[in-house]
Amino acid sequence: LVSELIDDYRDRKERFIQKKDNQKSRGFRVNNDRYPPLRSLPLYGGLPAHEQLRVFERPTHAVRTVVVATNVAEASITLPRVGYVVDCGYARLRAYNPDNALEALVTLPVSKASANQRAGRAGRVRVGEVYRLYTEEAYRLILPRFTAPESQRSDLSAALLRLKSLGVDSLVKFDWLPPRPPSRHLGQAAERLVSLGALSVATGMPMTERGAKLGGLCSACGLNDPAAAAALLGAVEEGCTTEIAAIVSLMQLQSVFVSNANYRKTADRSRRVLFGTTSGDHLTELNAFTAYEAQSSELNPVELQKWCQSAGLNARALQHAVYLRDRILGVLERSKMPCVSVEPPGNPQPIIRALLRGFFTQASLLILALVVSFICLTVGCKSIRVFYPLVAYFNVIDIVFQVAQLSPSTSHYITVRGNHALRLHPSCVLYAAPSTSRWPKWILFSRVHLSAPVHDNPLATSTSNDPAIATATCISGVSAIEPDWLMELAPHYFHFGTAREHALSK
Repeated sequence: LVSELIDDYRDRKERFIQKKDNQKSRGFRVNNDRYPPLRSLPLYGGLPAHEQLRVFERPTHAVRTVVVATNVAEASITLPRVGYVVDCGYARLRAYNPDNALEALVTLPVSKASANQRAGRAGRVRVGEVYRLYTEEAYRLILPRFTAPESQRSDLSAALLRLKSLGVDSLVKFDWLPPRPPSRHLGQAAERLVSLGALSVATGMPMTERGAKLGGLCSACGLNDPAAAAALLGAVEEGCTTEIAAIVSLMQLQSVFVSNANYRKTADRSRRVLFGTTSGDHLTELNAFTAYEAQSSELNPVELQKWCQSAGLNARALQHAVYLRDRILGVLERSKMPCVSVEPPGNPQPIIRALLRGFFTQASLLILALVVSFICLTVGCKSIRVFYPLVAYFNVIDIVFQVAQLSPSTSHYITVRGNHALRLHPSCVLYAAPSTSRWPKWILFSRVHLSAPVHDNPLATSTSNDPAIATATCISGVSAIEPDWLMELAPHYFHFGTAREHALSK
């Protein structure tokens, strides 16, 4: 489908150029005043609210309005006065990849149902037309009938935890709505819940007392990731519930920094200069959140909006983050959990340790050595290993576990399990470091991207041998950690010792 689109585009471009050349050679002039000028407007979920509302404004003079939208315009809202729709045939959907146990936004062909929804946007109040950038044959043979349900393309950890909270005894025999989720997805989700201490490996996989707390927090706080709830419980032990509540709230958003091209340079400067920290993205976003709260108590709404624009911040996203943070703190207070701030103020260690208590399965390592094995990474003569307690139960050995190393000749991480290449996303605050020697040796990450602009990356050339650049698998939401914390905070999950010690422990 992609090659068809490219070939068709090239043919039409050549015909257009040839036609223009013929017109010029015959002395014809194209009347540029024949049609009104174009007024192009973007529309997507991460756009600031005042920018989104521009698509509903009636222009003051004669123009042709072009709205470049994501699938948010497919069914979520109805745009007025649309006469023509151009359907590219693709959509960005969140999908879970069982091969590397990562969930990310991926670009996929739309379904026939979605294509028909897009066509229906035109002609609501006037005669309309739709132009599809794919052939009728592609529509019939390539596009699926319907979009795959989320149970087929999502991480099922939160769903399994919810089922256990509702009293479902057997996850294997549960009567799912068709189509049934893949067994591999179910096994990986159960494995993750066991690692978080939510489920026991005993017969029937009963929910533990900790699992009941995690399930209650996920339901009451509206969290879709049990690891985030585990981080909140870890914050109680580390004494930083206020900060972790804010970070967990920010994790529910796409970004607190605007991605509009007009404000991108301002956002990059704010991310790295005004709010940036060498500890990583989570504390950088927390700094931006704290600054927004301080300004909101001093400025009126109009002034606050202008301040956010000058700082490259998404005011709407931050306002929603404040609401989510207050909701989480309210749940913690009703559960009689202490809501305290870190002491002394500004100390990052308790905050990152609390995050690691929930996201310890997403740890990555940067070392200058090429020693990679399936579930073991050698560091000198010692190594770290991870348990797989449910191998026999589900007949799978995959788990959400990212431990990676950096090749000395390139700028990407390599995961231990599966040898998957990862690189820092350009939005990561550590991305702008002068060299990889400035990157922390150990990190945890919370976001995965399957595509990213690489115009600022000197290695992003057609001759690059960097597999991370070739696959465009990136990570953000990165924070630096200490390796000793892994064994201290998750001793049930990690082993540390020589190869002989590992062999004797079996």
